[in-house]
This record gives sequence, C-alpha cells and structure tokens, in this order.
Amino acid sequence: MSGGKIFLIAVSVIVLFIGLGLVAGGGALLWSGTFLRDSEGYYSTRIITVERDSYGVTTYPARIEFGPAWLFDWSQLVKVKLKATSNTDSGVFIGVAEEGDLFNYLNGVAYDEIRELDINRPFRPPRINYREFPGGALGSPPGEEAFWAASTAGKETQGS
Repeated sequence: MSGGKIFLIAVSVIVLFIGLGLVAGGGALLWSGTFLRDSEGYYSTRIITVERDSYGVTTYPARIEFGPAWLFDWSQLVKVKLKATSNTDSGVFIGVAEEGDLFNYLNGVAYDEIRELDINRPFRPPRINYREFPGGALGSPPGEEAFWAASTAGKETQGS
C-alpha cells in the first residue's frame, strides 16, 4: 500500500471519530434540553435540605462557576433560580442583597452562613458546612427592608 493511501485512511479515521464525537455531543444536548428541564426551562439539581434553628441562612461568597471565562462568558447565558419551602407556619423569605447591607441588617441576629455546599457527590447526600453566628431575633421582617436587589416571601414554596 502506498504512503498516499495510508495517509487518506488515517485522515478518514480521524474525521470519522470527530464526526462521531459531534453526533454524540449533539445527541446529549438534545436529550438534556428535552428531558432535564422543568416547565419554566430551568435545569434542576437534586433537592438540598437546609434545616437550621437560626433566623437566616446566608452564603458568602456566592460563587457559581460556569467554566473558563477566557473561552466563553457563560454567565451571559445562565440564570439561577432558587426555590425554598418552609417547614413551619412562619413562611420563607429568599433575598439577594449587597454584602454590606445584609451584614448591617444581620448585625446581632442569630444566623448561619453556608461555607461549603458540595452537591457533586454521586450516591451520597450533599455536604453542607455552616458557620454559626450567635445573636438574637430579627429587628424587622426581611420583606420590609428596601435594600434587597431581588426578593420573594410567603407561606408556600417560593422561588427567585
């Protein structure tokens, strides 16, 4: 067999594998877009139970990684949705605020801060590490404050 034929076979095999990879990737995207989204078009993680006896649960810093920004800025394509359900009759509040405003509001209030949330644990429950801040009760309900960038509250399941 001549060198030219061997070269053509090698290039054909490489193109075949690239094509198979693109077909598999496209099929996976089609499948996930069809079967893994909820009725509002959001992809969902599994349910994570957060139960604390304090007046609030915060996260610091809220860092969501979408991949390398130098390749493509994924944050322009992604919206994050949170849902919460209260296990008491007092209801639930979800809010997004600037750090300084939130810390001023929570000054002297008992709350917990999520330091680590690891949901990438197949066949094991998520790992949540908290930092507890001792204190008293809230001075005013969070829904009455004006510093929230986005918020929602109620006795039923809430989403933001």
